[in-house]
Order: sequence, then C-alpha cells, then structure tokens
Amino acid sequence: MYQLGSMARIAVTLFATLVFAAWLPAACQGQSPLPEPAPRYLILDTARPKTLQKELDHAAGAGFRVVAGSGRTLILEKAANGMKHEYLIADSVKSMVKKGKINGYRVLPSTFARGGAMLEKLQEGESQPEYQVLDLFLEKDLNEWSGRGFRLVALSAYQVENSAYRYGLMERLGGSPASGPTDWYVVLETNRTDPMEKKIEETVARGYRVLAAIGPIAMSVILEKVAADDPKPEYRVLAASFEIGRLEQEITAAASDGYRLLPMTLCTRGKAFGLLGRFGNQHAVIVEKSPPGAIAPQYKMLDTWHKSTLQLQDELNEATSAGWSVSRLFEETMREEIVVLEKAAKSVEDHPAKP
Repeated sequence: MYQLGSMARIAVTLFATLVFAAWLPAACQGQSPLPEPAPRYLILDTARPKTLQKELDHAAGAGFRVVAGSGRTLILEKAANGMKHEYLIADSVKSMVKKGKINGYRVLPSTFARGGAMLEKLQEGESQPEYQVLDLFLEKDLNEWSGRGFRLVALSAYQVENSAYRYGLMERLGGSPASGPTDWYVVLETNRTDPMEKKIEETVARGYRVLAAIGPIAMSVILEKVAADDPKPEYRVLAASFEIGRLEQEITAAASDGYRLLPMTLCTRGKAFGLLGRFGNQHAVIVEKSPPGAIAPQYKMLDTWHKSTLQLQDELNEATSAGWSVSRLFEETMREEIVVLEKAAKSVEDHPAKP
C-alpha cells in the first residue's frame, strides 16, 4: 500500500519525518508531554512501511488516532477521550486474512486503498470481525458474500496506464448471522451522468438506496436493500472535469438545496493518466436529499497537488480552527489525493449563495 516514490518525494518525506520526530513528545519514552495547544490533525506520509509503523506507534502513544488514509497518506486526529490505540500496517488485507494474521485487529475502512489498509487492535471485550476482499468485483460476488452475512464497508480503485484495478472490502461483525439475503446489492454502471440518475431512480423505486460508487474508467454505483416501509431517497449525480474546485462548487450548490454528500461515492473516472495526469480526469460524486427538517452540512475540499506534507497539515489545521472536520481522504491518482472536509450548518443561510 505504501511504496517508495520519487527522489523529490523521499526528500519531502525525510524532512517531514525529522520535523515530526522533533515535535512528537518523548512522553512515549517517559519524558515531557506534547506542547500546548497541540494541533488537532497530524499527517503521516512516509514511503517506508517500517518507518511509517514507527511514526504511527509514536503518534498513537501521544494520543492520536487514525481517522482516514489512502495509498500513501494517513490523517490522525487527537483523541478527545484520551484512549490509546494500537495500529498495524497491512499491505494486503486479503493476504493477512488468508494467513490468519488479522486476528486481534479490525480493519479501518476509511484507510482501505489498493487492497491494503490500517489495522486497529481490538479493545478488551470486543468481538473479532471477519473480512473478505473482492478483486474486480461484480454484483454476483457482492451478493454471494452477502448471503454469508458480509456487508460492503469500503471500496478502492486506481488506474495505471490502460490497466484498471478495483477492490471491495466486506465485513461480518462478530456475533452477526452467518447467512443473509442474496439480493442485497445492485450494481449500476454507465459513463454518462443523466442515464445514471435515471437508473438510480428506477432501482430506488425497487427498494434500494445508494451506498457507494467506484471508478476508475466507467462509474459503477452500488446500492443496498432497505426496508419496504423506508422512505424513498432522492439523489443527484454530480460530475466535474479538471480542478477539484469545480466539483466543490457543484457540491456546495447541491447542499444549499438540501443535499448531503455520500463520502463513499466520490470517485474519479477518466482514460488519460500519463502525461496529462490529473487533467485527464473527471471527478464524480452522488449527493442524497436530506430528510425534511434536516440541514445539509457544508463541504470543502483540499488537494495535495504541489503541496508538501507540512503544507497540507498546516492547511488542514487552519481549516480546523474554522470549524471543519475531516470526512474522508480520497486517492484520486498515484500523484494526488483529496481531503474532504465537513462542517455542520446551523441554518440554510450558512450555505454560500448559488452563483
């Protein structure tokens, strides 16, 4: 999951590591505590797994917990309750499940990327979850494991030149039934926004709701079954090419109309990743109409394009001081990631006016 990057990236990582080592408390070694006030968020971006594990152990000992991650970056938040957590890096969740090495840990779905993830040690008395990783999954694969009591909790997709890779993480909580419905999921796929909205509307009428979406070329939308008497949700599919700021504008406009972002639906689709890089991509996301009386949150997006780890960490903590919290870290390409921030809105007037 975390691989060695370019020389420039190594240099930035080394600098960030030195600063991080100097900043972290030696309280982990019985010395002085963190300086006050400590930042709310901490970013780890280290190419070497052993070095990252060491940094992660120090951060956890200093009272930070992992809240989001991708193929190369972790975001940690200062734990409010003071509870200490222990973590383990899994380059391949599928391999660790097969070897039985995941026992005693849970997978953090918010860090699932490229088949790897962060594992968090179970607290005393917690039941052991079971996991299954699907490669290039189809509807029949999802429903096969649904029939065994598993539920989809995370997706990851990326593209290298003309090759596309997609992974799905399914989980069965400890004590859950070992069987379930075999029609729990429906997978829709199209390259165009309007047909997708129509397909979603038709599937919702059959008793399903949107759960997640995934790229990297065509957009696949996964819906899950709901109770027959549940209200039928309304959705919009938003898409914008090139800069992530354009998608943020679309999401902001939808939020002012009462729609909330479904974080697991953020995906990138596109065919050009080589010299065109990020400029060959189209970002897409699905928003859901909030229940009557509820006020949709506000959203902001930060990207890592041409930013060092320390720059992104400063930008993130500056947003935190204005009331924003991390919702998700999304890996757009092998060179860029997007941090989705969320802030509760007290009234519809909190949302910026639509242009």
